[in-house]
Amino acid sequence: MFYLFDDYGWFAGETADETAPRTTQVKPPAPQGNKRPNWAGTQWVLAEYVEPDLTPQLIARANALRAAAYRDEADPLYFKAQRGEATMEEWLAKVEEIKARYPN
Repeated sequence: MFYLFDDYGWFAGETADETAPRTTQVKPPAPQGNKRPNWAGTQWVLAEYVEPDLTPQLIARANALRAAAYRDEADPLYFKAQRGEATMEEWLAKVEEIKARYPN
């Protein structure tokens, strides 16, 4: 049995998959109150659980999705507009649509 931990070291469950990332064969202790097992590199320690701030990760994900949408959807329209096969208004509308879908 392998014991999973998340990016912040908190116990995240069990698996039989020896190739799973962030695992150890060291069994974690049982939670006590609001203290949960946290992987400290070589052993589990009971620590007060703090909900991680996912805001930076969510912003990075939205930025990546927005960039991909510009590349896949807006850029082709821009180049078509440059060749006279579409209008700049179509391109600008697509850019605004993407901005609305993935706001800053």
